[in-house]
Amino acid sequence: MDSKYNASVLIITRNKPERLDITLKSLSNQYVNYFSFEVIIIDDGSDIDLKNIIEKYYYYLNIEYIKIKHQGISVARNIGINAASGEIIIFTDDDVILNPTFVSAHVFEHLKEKNLAVVGDRYNVYCSNLMHNSFKSSLAKALHGDMNELLKKTRRDFYGKITLKLFDVEYQNYHHARWICFVARNVSVRKNDLVRVGNFDEKFTGWGVEDIELGYRLHLYGICYKYRKDAIVYHLEHPVGNNRVRDINKNFDYFMKKHTTVAPILYKDFTFGKISLEELCESLKNGFIIEVKSSKNTYYKMIR
Repeated sequence: MDSKYNASVLIITRNKPERLDITLKSLSNQYVNYFSFEVIIIDDGSDIDLKNIIEKYYYYLNIEYIKIKHQGISVARNIGINAASGEIIIFTDDDVILNPTFVSAHVFEHLKEKNLAVVGDRYNVYCSNLMHNSFKSSLAKALHGDMNELLKKTRRDFYGKITLKLFDVEYQNYHHARWICFVARNVSVRKNDLVRVGNFDEKFTGWGVEDIELGYRLHLYGICYKYRKDAIVYHLEHPVGNNRVRDINKNFDYFMKKHTTVAPILYKDFTFGKISLEELCESLKNGFIIEVKSSKNTYYKMIR
């Protein structure tokens, strides 16, 4: 593919002007000297005008802004993938702070070898008011490379803390389970590979599972997974909708109907804390549910 940019950072947004502003600020502060990247923003039917926010960054970033009627995350991401000029697609959200090496970490890993999905780390930032002076001070320092104050308000994403163990030395034999780390808040893959497996499945509607299912298809296609600890997102936590559990159960049902293997069944049990990471991995390897006596159940619903 003759790509105009090395990478395209894909952001889907809807009605989050203050948070999108912070995300774009952090993108404008990336350490990138040896390659180029663009930012594709798909506005999935915002009720408010985001142009004033986005236009502030036209001087600092190569931005393509596309507004569509509200169609959901899978449709919006596929529109973004099709619009992207970069060889590598980096997925993130519209309510995150990206560390300064976020883009370069993803790109450099892909430049070393092909057939990869690269996953980074995720932290959650807890703040009651983005506009409060104390948070604005921490944010300003973080965007200039001083993360100390912001880190006092963060903790590692629970799902990431559990699943990213799969890249530790003691879990090297469980590489076949790494597709569960394909969380679109911080993951990248080559555009050609996305297109070959059919992009996101638009039959997933509402919240959840659509990214993991794509990660599973990429795994079946032969994509290997790599972890970059220097690609970090800090998610600005916020209240979630009341329909999240309903949506994820509906999408799990579709996942299981689409892939008639044990994998989606096991992944659902893992997500809801019924089996441990070790039991998930051993069961995926053997094709049926195995009890692992030395495993540690989390006893939490790991709804991301």
